[in-house]
Amino acid sequence: MPINYSLKPLTPPVAEPVSEADAMAHLRLETSGESALIARLITVARMQAETWTGRALITQSWRWSLDRWPAGRAGILTIPKPPLQSVDQILLFDGQGQAAVWDQQNYEVDAGNDSARLIPRTGVLPP
Repeated sequence: MPINYSLKPLTPPVAEPVSEADAMAHLRLETSGESALIARLITVARMQAETWTGRALITQSWRWSLDRWPAGRAGILTIPKPPLQSVDQILLFDGQGQAAVWDQQNYEVDAGNDSARLIPRTGVLPP
């Protein structure tokens, strides 16, 4: 049975990968009459590149929600939107919708490659 999930942005990037000044220089624009348009186009281009690549180009925060923990694969989760910088918290919900934080002692995060993974520690069963 497939796992349903959602991926929602929490904190957008604080800057874009290309500055407005660099874009204007590339376009050979000397006046800033189109600066608002250029800024919007830079943002849209970054967002489109992130959609195409499945990657986050600039530091940002996301909430990844799963409807259940996947069976098999020793409970290892492959985390979307590389490159991963950190996992802030894992919340588990019971049948009544009550949340509990899954202790960081229960898992490790392997962020060392393009496919970051959350791995339950030896002897810890995934929820």
